[in-house]
Amino acid sequence: MAGHVLTPMTQIPMNQRRWMPVTIVLGTAADYALAFAPLCQVAGDVVVAFTVIPVAAAGWLLGPCIGLFAGLFWIPLNILNFTLVGQIGWEVVVLRRWQAVLVSLAAG
Repeated sequence: MAGHVLTPMTQIPMNQRRWMPVTIVLGTAADYALAFAPLCQVAGDVVVAFTVIPVAAAGWLLGPCIGLFAGLFWIPLNILNFTLVGQIGWEVVVLRRWQAVLVSLAAG
């Protein structure tokens, strides 16, 4: 690990510290969006359960109101994602995998 040093949070300037949670949440959301199609081919409809990761990150790092908003935001986004990979998005998200939607809302 030569050349890698962990910096304490107190040494990071305040303006950078303010954007760190937002960056982490947007990074997890981007990872989910990029991994959705390959994971959908491997795991099928179960991939909707991975929505919990960006929603929980939003709720934990940005607060429960933002987490709830993120959980509600991912419902139409998952419908769109399933539609783009050739499935009936509404049927998958709302009728078949509604439990994962409830878990992601609770995690937020």
